Amino acid sequence: MKFAEYLAQTLPETTIDHLNDLREKLYVAGLIKKMEQATLTTEAAKRFALEWYRASLKETDKGYYGKVFEVTARVMWSIYHETAMALLDFKARPAGVADMRIVLNGKRYEIELKTGTGNLAQGASPQEALQKLGKLANSNKLIVWDYRKDGCPIAMEARRFFQMLEDYNGNVETWFTLNRDTNGTWGVKLQPISKRKGAYLDEVAGDGYDWETVLMTGTLE
Repeated sequence: MKFAEYLAQTLPETTIDHLNDLREKLYVAGLIKKMEQATLTTEAAKRFALEWYRASLKETDKGYYGKVFEVTARVMWSIYHETAMALLDFKARPAGVADMRIVLNGKRYEIELKTGTGNLAQGASPQEALQKLGKLANSNKLIVWDYRKDGCPIAMEARRFFQMLEDYNGNVETWFTLNRDTNGTWGVKLQPISKRKGAYLDEVAGDGYDWETVLMTGTLE
């Protein structure tokens, strides 16, 4: 999250309470020196905060796995590369904000982390949602999709990712659903995968990158 985005946030009271509770527990555990501390630098503090976040969610809640997957990725990157991590990042980021921004092979990438039937694009109308999907498909973002929710995602640059979906049978529509959400916005989501689609994804995953290796090394190999 860039500094300008951090400053522009409108934090609901639930988020503020969430952060205050985390700060208090970190302080009591001796993992931060003062309650006003905004970032974590030690591995112990980051792992503590990650487990706290996981415990703050209900496993039965919609989106539980995706939220934990997202925050875990940021934590592991921060641990592997010994970077400070903002307490505000111990929660899922809102739609429209990149899940991660990291440097790989000397180039800055925005990372889109998806799990299961993750949302790819949103808009006020079907047309706007599809326009945003097209923008994503033509971007340099790295898409990481844990399609089985088993911790073994497929990771590819956006252009390669969408071409891979189209190469399945020439009908890319079979991968997406376009629906209106309960809040009135339109979203393009990934469809649940069939056994046949799962086998296809397993086969082509090797054409992409090993996500754990990417996190550990900061390289695309």
